[in-house]
Amino acid sequence: CAFINAAAENEGDTPVRNRTLAHKEAVRTWVRDLARQAGAEDPDSLARALTLLLDGGLASGTLDALPDAPVAAKLAARILVDHACA
Repeated sequence: CAFINAAAENEGDTPVRNRTLAHKEAVRTWVRDLARQAGAEDPDSLARALTLLLDGGLASGTLDALPDAPVAAKLAARILVDHACA
C-alpha cells in the first residue's frame, strides 16, 4: 500500500505523513459507517479490526503473495462481521 509506505518513510509532522494519516482515517470512517449500517454493536471496534485486516492483507500480498490470501482475508472478515452483528 502506497499510503503505508509513505507513512513509514515520512515521520513526524510532514505534509506527506499528514495526508497519509488523513486517508487512513477516511477509510476507517467509511468502514465504520458500513459497520453501523450493518447493525454492528460496536461499529468503531469492527471498523478498527477490518481496517487492520485490510492493511495486513495489503502487506501480505506484497511480502508473501500467496494465492490463498484473498480467501483467508474474506473468511476472517466474515467472522469479524458475523460476531459484531450477532
